[in-house]
Order: sequence, then C-alpha cells, then structure tokens
Amino acid sequence: MSDNILYVLGAGFSAPLGIPVIKNFYNKSNTLYLSNNNKLPYFNEVKNIETEVGKVSTFMNFDLRNIEELLSIIEMKSYLTDTDSEKVLQEYIKEVIDCYTPKPKEFNIKNLKTQLGNYYSNNPHFFTGHPVLSQYASFILALFVVTIKIIDNNLEINSGFDDHPKYSIITLNYDMVFENILNYFNNQVFKQNIFALNRKLDDNNNNSKKKYCLSYAKIHGSLDSIIIPMTWNKTSNEEIKEQYKFAYQLISDAKEIRFIGYSLPVADNHLKYLFINGIMKTQNLQKIDVICLDDKEETVKKRYKKLFHFRELRFKNSKVEDYLNYLCSYNNNTITYNLLEDRHEKIMK
Repeated sequence: MSDNILYVLGAGFSAPLGIPVIKNFYNKSNTLYLSNNNKLPYFNEVKNIETEVGKVSTFMNFDLRNIEELLSIIEMKSYLTDTDSEKVLQEYIKEVIDCYTPKPKEFNIKNLKTQLGNYYSNNPHFFTGHPVLSQYASFILALFVVTIKIIDNNLEINSGFDDHPKYSIITLNYDMVFENILNYFNNQVFKQNIFALNRKLDDNNNNSKKKYCLSYAKIHGSLDSIIIPMTWNKTSNEEIKEQYKFAYQLISDAKEIRFIGYSLPVADNHLKYLFINGIMKTQNLQKIDVICLDDKEETVKKRYKKLFHFRELRFKNSKVEDYLNYLCSYNNNTITYNLLEDRHEKIMK
C-alpha cells in the first residue's frame, strides 16, 4: 500500500509567483488599479467601503490595510444588514489575485524540442513558458510521478513508478495556480483530459476513470467559487464546510504531513482545531515536516513546536523556490518526474 503524504500549502507557497498576500495586498491592489488607468472593477466601491469602515477607527483598533480583516468586518455586516458590500469586496479580491497570477503561455512542441536540444542543466523546467511558473508545473508533475517521452512531434505520458507515495493537497490559498497548470497540460500539451483535481469528497467517484487524479481541498475557498477569511466561522457556509470535511479526511489518512509556506498565524484557529480532530482520528501519522521562512527569533518554528508535541517534527527555514528545484531528470528524449522524495530529504537535512 502506498504511503499517503499530505501537503498543506500556505500563502508563502504562492508568493514567489507575485500573488499578493495579506501584508502586501493593499499596496499591490493600488498599484494594479493605477496601472490599469483606474478601470479595475469594484475599486471605487471598495474605497467607499473602506471610508465607511474607517470612521470607526476613531473608537476601535483594527487594520484597514489587512484585506482579510476588512473582509471579516464586511461579512459580519452582511449577516446583520441587507447589503452587498461583502460580494463587492470578494469580487475585488478575486480580480486582484487573478490579475497577479501568471498564466502559462501557449504550448509549442518546437519550442520544447529546442529547449531539450539546448539542455545542459540538471535542474530543468520545461513547461508553461514562465521562469517561475515552470517550477510549479514541475512540482505538480512530480506529484503524479510521471514520465514524458518526446516521439517526433508528439508527447507520450506514463506513470512507471508503482511504488511511490500517494500525494494530496490542502491549500489555504484562493488562487487557481494548480487549476491553470492542469488545464494547460490537458488542453494544450497533451490535448486530452488526463489530469484531474478531486476538490470534494464525491469527486473521487466522478474522476475514478482518470489515471492522474489529485485530492485537493481549498478550505478558505477559491477564485472560482467563494472565498472566506481565515478569521471567519467556516461552518456558516455549506460549501466551505464540505471543504473542511474533505480536508479532515485527508489529514486522518495521512502518514506524513508537509507544511510549505505556512507560518501558522495565530488568527487561524480553525486550522488548529481541524488538525486536532484529524490527527485524533488517524492511527498512521509518523512524520510532520515544515518548510517556511522564519525570523531570527524562530517565531514560526516555535509556533509549530508549541502546537505539535510530536517527536518526528522537522522544521526548515527555507525558500519555496529552493524546494521546487531539481524535481526531474532528462535523458534520451524522456523527462522523468520521480525526484520529489529525494529533493524533500535534501531540503530537510
């Protein structure tokens, strides 16, 4: 039986792509608005909301530049009064994140063959046409543990590694990076619908005939549905509640849990309680690894050590970009994505 390895992805995982996080969302949204000649939808409405909420700052202490705190305030208002401010702010957040999310360029087999012909590095990233996004594409292909063989002007994909771990994902990010990359592979590279994300429990049945499926829970929502700030009550929305149930199942099935780019913020108590319940159910958990940037005081590491009294917890102060390197090899017109476990252990040492 394959080992179940669960990745938990925080905002730091997507940050190298330039996608805004809480601390820089306000400035990045303003920059985007100015660069689009003041045509960004919802911006003026959001500014009006900020002005209205800002009047209370004379009496109470809160951070208007924290986009999730503002969303929490507006969401509470929508529960108490008849207003569409929550929808306006949600759509605005989605628009900003989508604008900053790099998209794969159009695939061209000739360009790929040129890359392979000029190949000299042992750290190849061949897809998407974007220098950073290509690393994420390599990571996703490594999760499926595939080989891609170039035959004339065609690509042949296979999974030749039966004894590899079964990976799954819980992401706390709203972005569509995984979805965009898999759509790129399905629609442009292989021109067939071979990759799938199981985004809820019953998706496992819907995608059962697809060879390459990845369980993928988005517990804070998604750009293609709704988004929920980490401070808000997740059980108040049925769609998010289902994501939490799905994530709970993934945690309880995991033999290893790997946190990447997640600083375990104090405000996100819901994730803490989710893991307590998931680990309570599991009989199988053997290891917890954390890869996240930290400060000199080791603030993030201390948070993890405080939450998880776990003998096999390892913490590495490292960049996400370093983790996404060296995930495949190339030889004889074949790209092999079977180096994720080796890379993980090298990073953790």
